[in-house]
Amino acid sequence: MDTTTGDPIDILASDRQEGLPVNYRSPFSISAGIEYRISDETIVHFAAEWFAPLSTYVVIQPEEGKFILNNPATIKRGIAQSC
Repeated sequence: MDTTTGDPIDILASDRQEGLPVNYRSPFSISAGIEYRISDETIVHFAAEWFAPLSTYVVIQPEEGKFILNNPATIKRGIAQSC
């Protein structure tokens, strides 16, 4: 909130980072399936799959210090000029 005018301040913050290392994990899993033919026109399929648990882990870790914050005065000036 702008303390001089009482107007809300819209701020755009951007922290886009490219080329960061990524760590994906896939759990061990076992699956099985069976089909049962009831008639020439009807087949029933059953399937089950079990996944081993995974502990919590970080997929991508952002680097610090690359945060860009737009100047609220610039944003207000740009809006006023476009009207």
